[in-house]
Amino acid sequence: MRGDPAYESFSHRHHSYRHRGQYAEQLERALALIPAERVHVIQSEAFFRQPAEEYRRLVAFLGLRPFEPADFGQHNSRQGAPMDPKTRRMLEEHFAPYDQRLARMLGSPLHWSY
Repeated sequence: MRGDPAYESFSHRHHSYRHRGQYAEQLERALALIPAERVHVIQSEAFFRQPAEEYRRLVAFLGLRPFEPADFGQHNSRQGAPMDPKTRRMLEEHFAPYDQRLARMLGSPLHWSY
């Protein structure tokens, strides 16, 4: 895949959730190319909890004229089955170092960890 940027893998695209959840690595790659002051990170949990506030922060960051949509409705939102506790523990252990690194990079706690 690295040798051929045009390579497409169905399996990688649809079954690499754990690797794609290592957000610190993604942010580090972006920050290697873009100055930090030009990057705005929105945690989806914060946006879902307070969409208007997070949206206002984004608009201000972009230097746009204030505008707020009439509605911040949720789309494609549905409850899933509860996660097996063993799976949750395994994922929490796997992501702990990445999440700690990401929280340090953002300078604030992660919304999904409280």
